[in-house]
Amino acid sequence: TKKRAHELLNIYGLSDFENSRPSELSGGMRQRAALIRTLVLEPELLLLDEPFSGLDPVNAVVLRNLVKKLVKEGKYIILSTHQMETVEEYCKNLVILDRGKTLLNGTLKDIKRAYGRSNLIVSAEKDVRDIARQEGLEVFEERAAETEYKIQSEEMACCFLKHMLAEEIYPLKFQIMEPSLQEIFVKKAGESR
Repeated sequence: TKKRAHELLNIYGLSDFENSRPSELSGGMRQRAALIRTLVLEPELLLLDEPFSGLDPVNAVVLRNLVKKLVKEGKYIILSTHQMETVEEYCKNLVILDRGKTLLNGTLKDIKRAYGRSNLIVSAEKDVRDIARQEGLEVFEERAAETEYKIQSEEMACCFLKHMLAEEIYPLKFQIMEPSLQEIFVKKAGESR
């Protein structure tokens, strides 16, 4: 196990800190060290509780790559997190709890499919909010470079696109998609309260 520990410390960039106390390490380093301590035993099942919480962007990428590697190696991972983007990135099968009760259960694909393709993300050189309003689209979220709308159908999105093109406004991005898991969770949790 000592050889395996040295191996893992080298792989995950902690070999220079082998004799350091946890209090001398950054938060990201402590999380990697804790995971390395677990991986030395080569478990088939890992329980990760909020593994990306409080990490700086560099350590988050290092840890994400480590988790992806473990998944490729066939390890089973139970992930406990409030970060729905993380769930979407890693989980095929999931159970989402709200106040101890099962809110959603199934494959990520099936859960998202059940909500349909009700979101449209648009980015254009010109402002298209008036056209969207005329076509009955509801703004869901405005971001710096794009706007996400709620749509009733894909036909509604097509009509919006035709209207944009008629006005000689060409989209940089026009993507119809399922709602995010975050959006689904907020909707389901709101229904249960």
